[in-house]
Amino acid sequence: MAARLANVIRATNNNSIQLAWEVEANEVFVVMQRRVAELLKETGRISPFYEWHVPEKERHELCLNHNEGLYRLVTTFATEDKEVDEFGEMLARFC
Repeated sequence: MAARLANVIRATNNNSIQLAWEVEANEVFVVMQRRVAELLKETGRISPFYEWHVPEKERHELCLNHNEGLYRLVTTFATEDKEVDEFGEMLARFC
């Protein structure tokens, strides 16, 4: 399901959110504008997610600006296709 989520994020094709690294497990790390993260959280329709602390070296490597953060999104065996699709619809609306 994490691969599906990564594909949804790639399909957004927008600078507001992008994959930080390729997906290797059930976690998806994204660079996202903080404004978009707050809008997603305000919907109350997705599982909680938080900004991931980034040491200064990695912050530079990821080219994060002051309006962006690194966020960890986690999928589980219970994550359904429709949830990932809904997340993609929200990205299309907010990005």
